[in-house]
Amino acid sequence: METTSPGNLVLGAGIAGISAAWHLQQKGQQSIIPEKDDDWGGLCGHFVIEDFRFFKKR
Repeated sequence: METTSPGNLVLGAGIAGISAAWHLQQKGQQSIIPEKDDDWGGLCGHFVIEDFRFFKKR
């Protein structure tokens, strides 16, 4: 009898969450990635260099 996995829950669509889901997909496993923000990318969405804040284009 074959059983099916309910999948994986990866919290957050930042760079780590996207990477984790990708690696799981490479092993044939599905993932769900809930994200609290309106866009993916997490902390890669903006960064600060010497008091200047840069945002990615949305």
